[in-house]
Amino acid sequence: SMAILFSLPPYVRGIVWMSGAVISFLLMAIAGRELSDTMNTFQIVLIRSVVALTLVLVIVFRTGLASVYTKKWRIHLIRNTIHYGAQFGWFLGISLLPLATVFAIEFTTPIWAVLMAVVFLKEKMTSGRIVAMTLGFAGVIIILQPGGEVFDMATIAVLLAAMGYASAYTFTRFLGRTDSPLVIL
Repeated sequence: SMAILFSLPPYVRGIVWMSGAVISFLLMAIAGRELSDTMNTFQIVLIRSVVALTLVLVIVFRTGLASVYTKKWRIHLIRNTIHYGAQFGWFLGISLLPLATVFAIEFTTPIWAVLMAVVFLKEKMTSGRIVAMTLGFAGVIIILQPGGEVFDMATIAVLLAAMGYASAYTFTRFLGRTDSPLVIL
């Protein structure tokens, strides 16, 4: 079980963890789409947040309140507010757009994250990053095949969600310099 996972080489563990993350995001998208028939976006995000908070509280109960102490609570509040808004936009898009469109727009998140890391974290804009961003943007354009249609509310919501997720990731990188993963979670 877990002992077997931790005995694997690091790159294999990374593949397993990322595969699990992709599967969980896919299942969350499917669940969000199904729930959108009977619930509004706010209710879906609220339920997701309550479940996540419950899991975090169980961990905090086991590790102690001191394990989540931070001096940067304002930054955490901003990060979590942005992340909540991004979730809302993502679930709204999932309820209104084809999943392929939502995921294609969501593929802009790493592009925004690179730009934000360069601007806010003072990371270097390397030629590799420029190539990756260009190819990523080209891939999104190919998938979306933009034509004469106007961006609607759902498309804009998902695009803003992608930007919000990138912003939350940038805050997470900043907070990761001083705070533990549990504090950030």
